[in-house]
This record gives sequence, structure tokens and C-alpha cells, in this order.
Amino acid sequence: IVVYYGAKMPAATTWSIPDRAPNIKIVSADGQLLANRGMSGGEAVGLHEMSPYIPEAVIAIEDRRFYSHFGIDPIGLSRAMVTNVLGGRFSQGGSTLTQQLAKNLFLTPDRTLERKVQEVLLALWLEHKHTKDQILEMYLNRVYFGS
Repeated sequence: IVVYYGAKMPAATTWSIPDRAPNIKIVSADGQLLANRGMSGGEAVGLHEMSPYIPEAVIAIEDRRFYSHFGIDPIGLSRAMVTNVLGGRFSQGGSTLTQQLAKNLFLTPDRTLERKVQEVLLALWLEHKHTKDQILEMYLNRVYFGS
């Protein structure tokens, strides 16, 4: 299944992180920032610039084993599969932060086997190309948190 769906993807050598959507900064005559408009809603923030509680909270809620897995979490995926099979519906995702980032950067929100396999392959690629801190920083700057 992985080989079949993986073969339908573009070559890994062509993959790259897309740029953030542009902002429109509205400034006053004296250069003071009045508002930010656009999909990204502001400037990217480095991990070192934000409160350490933000990444810690996201990791605690979304992916406790973030720093110990390789982009996919076999324990989390197994737990989600068992819960879904026993519950008779797909209520648990089992996706890591890296998988969620891959989905948000490259894929549609469809809940299909093909998209899940592509998400796993892209997560492995992200983990190969970037450090954990780079992945976490991209996640915190790209994923929609609501509001």
C-alpha cells in the first residue's frame, strides 16, 4: 500500500517547504504598525522568541513523544487503530506533530488511506531534512490554532 501510494506522489527531490502566505502590513504615516492582514496573520516567531510554555503545552497535548520518535509514532498509531476499531468509527487520529505539519503544508484535509500514507511519507521526509526544533517552530508558525 505504501509503495503504491508513494509512487503516485511527486519525486522527493522536488519537495520543498512552501513559503508562508504574504501579509499586508498597514502602517501609519510615521511607520507605526496598525494592523496585519493576510492568511499568516503576522511574522514568523522563533522558538527562542516565544514563551517556553507554548511549545511545552503543544507537545504535552498533541504529541508527548515528539522528541523520541522519527516522525511517526507507532505507539500512538497503534492506540488510535485499536480505539477506532473497538469504537467502530474513526475518532482517534494518532498523528504526530510532524504528520500534522506535513498535512497542513502539503495535503488536503481528506480522511483517506492514500492521504494518510502520503502524510506518513512526508513526515519521514520532514524529519530527515529538519531538526526537531525546526519542525516544532514551523508547526507553531503554520498550524491554525483557532480564534
